[in-house]
This record gives sequence, structure tokens and C-alpha cells, in this order.
Amino acid sequence: MAADTPITVLTDTLSKLEGDAPHTPEERLASFNALEQLLQTNNTDKAFLRLLSEKLGLILRDEHNRTACSQSGLPAAFSRCFEVFEEADDLQFGARAIGNMCYENEASSKAIVEGSKALERMVHVLSMELAPTILRTITGALANMAAEYAPSQQRISDAGGLAKMVALLESSNGDVLELVTRTLINLAEEEDRSGKSYGDVVASLSDMALDSAAPKKQRENALTCLVGIAAVAGKAVAKRLANANAIQRLADLSFPTACDAEDLPLMRASCHMLAALADHEKASFWSLLPTIMDGATTHSDAPMQRFSLKILAHLSVDDSLMTSLFVSWKKFHSVLVAKRADLETAVMAVMLLSNLGRKDEHVKEMAAQDGIFELLLDMINSNDARLQHLSLGFLRNLAIPASLKEKAAFTPNAIPTVISRLESSNAVVSFAAVGAIKTFLTGPETIADAIIKEGGLDAIIRLSEGAQEGLERIMYESCRILVVLAKHEKYREMLAERSIAPAVSNLLASPFALLMAEGVALASALVPHGSFASKLAENADFAKALARGLEANVTVKAGHDFMLAALAMLRTLAEKATLPDAVKAQVTQCSTSAAAAEDVKNKAAEVLAACT
Repeated sequence: MAADTPITVLTDTLSKLEGDAPHTPEERLASFNALEQLLQTNNTDKAFLRLLSEKLGLILRDEHNRTACSQSGLPAAFSRCFEVFEEADDLQFGARAIGNMCYENEASSKAIVEGSKALERMVHVLSMELAPTILRTITGALANMAAEYAPSQQRISDAGGLAKMVALLESSNGDVLELVTRTLINLAEEEDRSGKSYGDVVASLSDMALDSAAPKKQRENALTCLVGIAAVAGKAVAKRLANANAIQRLADLSFPTACDAEDLPLMRASCHMLAALADHEKASFWSLLPTIMDGATTHSDAPMQRFSLKILAHLSVDDSLMTSLFVSWKKFHSVLVAKRADLETAVMAVMLLSNLGRKDEHVKEMAAQDGIFELLLDMINSNDARLQHLSLGFLRNLAIPASLKEKAAFTPNAIPTVISRLESSNAVVSFAAVGAIKTFLTGPETIADAIIKEGGLDAIIRLSEGAQEGLERIMYESCRILVVLAKHEKYREMLAERSIAPAVSNLLASPFALLMAEGVALASALVPHGSFASKLAENADFAKALARGLEANVTVKAGHDFMLAALAMLRTLAEKATLPDAVKAQVTQCSTSAAAAEDVKNKAAEVLAACT
């Protein structure tokens, strides 16, 4: 019988890693070790290497295969073979295999970068005349290495990768541009870690973007990369560009005195860049306000108008700029009314208007505008979470002045509309709705009556009972709404019969002194009513949180008021229910602590006396 050829053995070994059949980690690793051994003895066989490259690119799409591969010596061994690949197909298949090895896998990335010159080979071939699909594969492999193993970013720069990546920005292939952008962002981040503050990458990109002799497409793509870098390091990028007077030049590029349809993509990219910088370098924009305001209110191109509005929205966070922009608020309102159906424009316009409504005199003027409340409610009822969130925030701003609370709350369907967003699956929307309800509730009791009647209290109680990790602020603000309601005598009996004990416990367990104090205030208001005292005393979370709070504050000067309020509440609780053992034990320690203030010890003694 004839001996198996290397290709036959390779095909058989690869088949063990293909398909949906279950493989143990040990079996996978054994197969990759076998592939490494085969490669060692066949590393000059072109047919062998091509088949291995092609199949590895497919096999390594599987996460379990990538993990096993990274535990073998194959990544370094294969990447050394890639160093001598010449033909286009070999380069593409090889780069795909290496890119998939490195995808979300630091071990393979490290083995390839430190064990071969494959990275340098990839950088070198970027300047060759290659099909876009091959460039996409190679830039993708470099992007994966740069993302997973930081030293690879310096190696790319040292190999001349920065200049070659920037040169590729002239490509019309969207996938190539996306991958080049990813890699350039990673290179910029590595510069930041090494203390260069994004200098080389930002300088190269800004020089190209502002070079009037460069191809327009290349300039547009350079700006797109800068926007991506600004998304992760806006402050550093803005500072560099401001120092180079680039912001004024970007404005000239965005709003030329004359242009044609071919200029629009570059103008849009430049205006987008200005929008990315406006949140970080406001001082450089003062002289540009008239031009940008004109773009926001009259520009015939929708994307340009949106970016102009976004720039102004960022600038309006500054109080001085807000005042300057407010004089034109009616123009921005007219844009919102006219472009309500254009979602992206509406989002930017309402963001700007909401930011302008941070002073009472501003919102009072805005609230006098016919139909403004109805317009906001219409947008809260939209299907877009951004529009819902921003409109809820604007509505809250309009409801802050005491004279406007009833107008805001009693606009037809205002309360039901806001309540409908309290338990939104979008946390930002939910938080904005909670904020609006809380602002309404600081008005006359008729507003609270309407909120309770429409089911708002039920939703607030549910939100106050607990939260997933990361959503605590919704829970805390919902708890604080219950504190606001409990200040009204007329609602205490009703609240005492509801599930409010978890809200008290959550406030007491918070790391914030203000919220802990509000937890005590809520308990103090409700303990004298109905069956609340027994429900609270039986709540294990309440006992744990309060005991911890008493222990942490008994000897702390800043906690003196908390101790007196908590002990006063506990005295009333002790008269109506049995104190939890943990709480009683802590009160006992307070009554005898040498470090405790005298009035605190006296209050603790009163609680213990009430227990008997």
C-alpha cells in the first residue's frame, strides 16, 4: 500500500476540526499540534501551504478552535511561513488565517507578533497593487492584531504602517476603509499610552484632510478616521487641532462660500468632525457661531443641517454660549417643527432646545410658544429612544418653574404619556421619565393625585424595589419620588399599605449620605401609619442596611444628624413592632460607646427603653 502523501495527511487532520461534530478541548489541541508538526516538514510545499491557509481561515471562525490553536505552536509556525508568501491568493488566504487566529485572542496575537515578521510582511504588501478584497483581508488581520496585543501597534508604526494606512484612505471599498479606521484608532491609542498624545496619527490625518491638493475622497476618509479617534479621545484630539488652528480651517471647509454637489461629502465629513470637537474645545468656536447658526437654520442639505445643530447642542452646554444661542431659539424651534419627520434632524434640534432650557427665564419664554408641549409629547410617543429621552428631558426642564408645573403636567395626555415610559426597556428613557415625574410632583397635590390615578405610583414602586447592576440610579430616583410623596400627609396612609419597605432598605443601603438620610425620612413618615412598622421590622434588608448605617455613623461627626434621625425613627418603630436583633444590638452599642455623642447615647437609650 502506498504511503499517505502530506496533502492526504493534512486533509485528514483538518477534517477533525471541521463540521458540527463535538470535539473535546484535548482533541482540538491534539489536532493543532499535529498540524504544527506537519507544517515543520512541509513548510516549502506551496500546495500544502495554500490548502492549509485556505482551510485554517474557515476552521478558525470557531471560537473553540481559536482557543485550542492559541495553545499550540501553530500561530508562530504558520506566520513564519507567511513571511515569504508572494502570490495574491496565498497572501489573502494566509492573512485571513492569521486574522482569524488573532480575533479576540491575545495569546495568538502575541505569538505571531513576537515569533515572526508576518506583521511587517503585511504592512509591506499594503503598498502593492492588490485587489480590494485582499487589502480588506490584510487590513483586517492588522486590525485584529492591533486590537488584541498592544505592542503590535508600535510594530505597525515602526514598519511604516501609519503612512500606508493613511494612503489607503483613498480606497472606495467600504470594508477596507472600516478596517483601516479601526487600525488607525488603535495606533492612536497606543501613541496615547506611550505619551505621544495621538500626535503622529492625528497630525497625518489632519494634514491630509486639510490638504486642498489631496483627492477629495481621501480627505473625506481621513476626516472619518479623525471622528473615530475623537470618539475615544476627543479632548486630546481637539486640543491638538485647536493648537494648529485646524478648527477654523475645518469650518472654512464645512461652510465654503461656493460649492457644488461634488463638494458635499467632504463638507459633511468636515462638519461631522467639528461636531466631534465641539464638546471639548468650545472656546475655539465663538467666532464661528454666526456661520454654524446659519447652517443649523437655513442649510439646504439635511446632513449639514444636522451636524450644525449637533455642534450648537454641544456648545450650548456652556452657560455663556447657551445665553448667546438662546436669542435664536425660535429659529431652532421652527426647524424642529418643519423637520419633525426627519428623525435625525429632530433629535439634534430637541437636544439643542433642551440645553437652551436650563434657565427659568428661558423656559418661561419657551413654554409660551403655542404647541410646544404637544410637540414634545408627540416625540415622547415616537419609536426612537433618543427622541423619547431628549423630549422627556426638555419637558422636565419646562416643568421646573413653579408657575409652569400645572401647564406641563395637565397638557392633555402628558401624565399618561410620561408614565408609559417609566418602565421602558431603554434605561436612559426610563431615567428621564422618572425625572419628569419627580419634577411634576414638586407642584400642587392635584398633580400627584393625577399621577396616582393614572397608575404612575404602581410603576414607581416597582422601579424602587430593586435594580439590575448598572441601573441603580433609576431605582434610587424612584425611591426619592416616594420620599417626595411621603412629605404629604394625605398620602401616608395609602403608602404605608403598599410595598415601600424595599425602597427604605435600598436608600439606607446606598453609599450616599443624602440617600441614607432620605431612607430614614421615608421610614419616619410611614412608621406611624397602618401596618408599615411591622412590614419594615420584618424586612431583612432593612435590618442589615440600618445596622450597617448605625455602625458606620455612630462615631463620625458628619453622621451625627443621621444618627439622631435614625434613632428617633427607631423609637417610634420600637413602640409598634419588635426591632430586628441586628438593629437592637447596634443600638445597644450606640448607647454605651465612649466615642458616641452624648445626645446620640441618650436617644439610643430611649429606643432601648421603648423596646421593653
